Amino acid sequence: MNTTSTESQQVNRKRLLKQLKAVQPGIAKREFVVQSSCFVFRDGKVMSFNGQAAYSSPCNLRIECAVSAKRLLGILKTIRDEELSIRVSDEELTIIGAESETSIKIDTEIHLPIDNVEIPKRWRSLPDDFDEALRVTVPCAARNDNNHKLNCVHFTPNRLEACDNFQLARYRITTGMKGSRLVNAKCLKQVMRSKMTHFSTTRKWYHFRNSDRLIISVWCWTEAYENLDDILDCSGTAVSLPDSLEDVIERLMKSAPRNGGGLLRLRSSRGRLLLSVDGPGGLHEEKIGDKYTGLHRDVVVVGKHLQELTRLVNHEHDGGASPCGAARFDWEKGIARFEGKKSVYAICLEPADKSARRNRSRT
Repeated sequence: MNTTSTESQQVNRKRLLKQLKAVQPGIAKREFVVQSSCFVFRDGKVMSFNGQAAYSSPCNLRIECAVSAKRLLGILKTIRDEELSIRVSDEELTIIGAESETSIKIDTEIHLPIDNVEIPKRWRSLPDDFDEALRVTVPCAARNDNNHKLNCVHFTPNRLEACDNFQLARYRITTGMKGSRLVNAKCLKQVMRSKMTHFSTTRKWYHFRNSDRLIISVWCWTEAYENLDDILDCSGTAVSLPDSLEDVIERLMKSAPRNGGGLLRLRSSRGRLLLSVDGPGGLHEEKIGDKYTGLHRDVVVVGKHLQELTRLVNHEHDGGASPCGAARFDWEKGIARFEGKKSVYAICLEPADKSARRNRSRT
């Protein structure tokens, strides 16, 4: 049976809040896993686990129990005192300030299955451009698709890639990781935000660590991932894109109907590429490319996907200091692709008449 000390401990409120917030992303909004809505304190650490990602951080509060994360954070945010005294009994955690005293119920028996997370043994430095690889690939994973592979980033020894069946990104990088694994993109978003410096791999987990000794462990799958090479084998026409394309798309998206799915029409006319949207106020069309000599087709494209391609193009050309760059439009395959120094990004193009028929069938 676990025991807790009844002696008071002095803690700094801001430092404790920082430590708790570091593991807060691992707190589940709905408790499908027992105690997954709690902070778990043990062995000088505070931990959280939502079933897919586990968080662990050093903690100045040396106790052993599980505490409601929402309740504890709420109290610490409202107390004005910076130095606090915290006392733990068999049933309660008491926070004592200069003129206040608040108690929270605790569970001294730890049931959170945090011990199911394999312990990393050997840590290695992450590649310098690992965050960039995540920044390129994570947005291209689906959010809640029934095919869980589409919700993941695919890790291999020499690249990261993701595809949601509408957009695709691949980033060439020597990961130092063996084999091929899938990691849920939602879990990787917090890895991106936490300035990780080292990684370790175990049988079913990837582990990431930063300079504050925060460890994020994410579950991974080892099943096969689809080969994306055929999709990226694009032989279409290269089109020069203006550095103002991102602003053009933003203006058009503001004119798009709310129930239109953010679709923009792309067409060619007299050697130019034109982008337009048919909104409540009428047709809004702007030129995005000159000297176009490829096939003449009218297609639709999801505006946010074209924005992402533009962002990537600008980043590969020093933040847009030089012209936005060139994308390759393959009308036969129905994709637009940009290849940068280390990254490849592709988005789906759909014939405008097919899209119109589909939208009419929905209404």
